[in-house]
Amino acid sequence: MFRKVLFAVMGLALALLLNSLLLTPADAAVPVADVYNWGYANLGSNQRVCQKIAFQPQMQASSTSSGQQPVQIRSEVVDNRYCAHLPKVSR
Repeated sequence: MFRKVLFAVMGLALALLLNSLLLTPADAAVPVADVYNWGYANLGSNQRVCQKIAFQPQMQASSTSSGQQPVQIRSEVVDNRYCAHLPKVSR
């Protein structure tokens, strides 16, 4: 009796181990960091606009051994109310 229970527990443990090693995990939600900042509309422009800058980590493995993770950076002009609490610093 004890032997059957022991084999059953070992079989279950082996099945769980193989399941976790062989199956790919479900796509987890990747956090996106959004930052709002005053910036120039384009190069050579004097017009200041509110920009939303989004940083999203990439799921690909880094080719270097630096330990850094690649990110995708997107920027878009948004309404000025998002930057209303930020000072417009002149450069």
